Amino acid sequence: MTQPSTVQLIEAVVGSTRVFSKAVNSVVEDEILPEAGESRLTRVQLTALKLIDQYGSQTLGELAGLLDVSSAAACKLVDRLVRRSLIKRAEGKSDRRLTQLILTPFGRDVLHQYESRKTDMLARTFESFSPDDLAKTVRVLEKLSAALIRNSNRSEEICLQCYMHGDTCSVRKAIPEECRSLKRRLRNRDLTRVKEVSA
Repeated sequence: MTQPSTVQLIEAVVGSTRVFSKAVNSVVEDEILPEAGESRLTRVQLTALKLIDQYGSQTLGELAGLLDVSSAAACKLVDRLVRRSLIKRAEGKSDRRLTQLILTPFGRDVLHQYESRKTDMLARTFESFSPDDLAKTVRVLEKLSAALIRNSNRSEEICLQCYMHGDTCSVRKAIPEECRSLKRRLRNRDLTRVKEVSA
């Protein structure tokens, strides 16, 4: 039997990761969101709830920076979530001129339902894989991601939004550069505070 060439193996890896990513989005999120009692909740809205929960109360500028969207897009998103009683606007604790975004009890409950169902589904899905297999897969994917970015002509511009999936950027561990996304998020936060204070 002829062994596949390196090019064929690389294409297989890239194709497999795309299929896996699509499976996560289509199966995990699209099937679980309706079960969480919020069939009209979009992935972006879910991501916003997760970020507000993960990082605590935030300003509109901070949320826009984390989502990598414009302030106008973030404002529309926040308005929808407020109308649906998933989040609320509140005065800043340290500066009353700042508007903070906070999950409501209902929003926290919806997010908890989603995360609980997702955990159950993923536990069933991955029960046949050993912890060692899963850890090896993580390491391989991190190395592949880092290699792709390292060989890009615009590596300093690329943001994988790792903060949406954990506290640290696994790729930046392998590429010793300051996280562009973190810098932008901090800049947006400072600009938002300047605008809100001067208003």
